[in-house]
Amino acid sequence: MLYLIFAALFLILWACFFAALPALQHAAQLAARLIARVSVRYARVGRFTNWARAYLPIAIIIIVGGLLTVWAGDEFIDLAELVHLKSVRLQDADTLAHAWSISSAQLARQIFLSS
Repeated sequence: MLYLIFAALFLILWACFFAALPALQHAAQLAARLIARVSVRYARVGRFTNWARAYLPIAIIIIVGGLLTVWAGDEFIDLAELVHLKSVRLQDADTLAHAWSISSAQLARQIFLSS
């Protein structure tokens, strides 16, 4: 029974998205036209500005993204080391997260099935 409810919910949400798809495509086309218009206008003015100013935001995004990637990789390596060492702190956090997920799932299940 629960699978049928989830399947019906999926179909309803899919139908809503499918119905809104033409409006979303139209909005995307409008946004693309606006971006193209602004970029052409900026290209006309761009010859008066420094070329580095145009590439500075891209360089900042790439550098920040690289630093965040290195930081996330380091954190995953630290987590893998804690798993390998069978850290008590990590096992406590895992037990706490597991207990929370079970309690919230039961509460969500009760709310979903009682209504």
